[in-house]
Amino acid sequence: MEITNAAFPLLKDVVATTDVVEACKDVNIAVMLGGYPLKEITLKKDMLSTNVSIYKAQALALEECAAADCKVKR
Repeated sequence: MEITNAAFPLLKDVVATTDVVEACKDVNIAVMLGGYPLKEITLKKDMLSTNVSIYKAQALALEECAAADCKVKR
């Protein structure tokens, strides 16, 4: 909640949701922070494969719903 309490004059709203499409609607800047945690028993290739599916879903939603001039940082 620090982001909502801090002085960010350009920040209009923060939406907490698990709906990727709703989260990407008309955004101008996207910071991608998702990822599957690496556990001791997890193979790195399996973790990377899971992360690819997470980021792919987010990228497709951004392409479909974000503003045309959206900037993405991962």
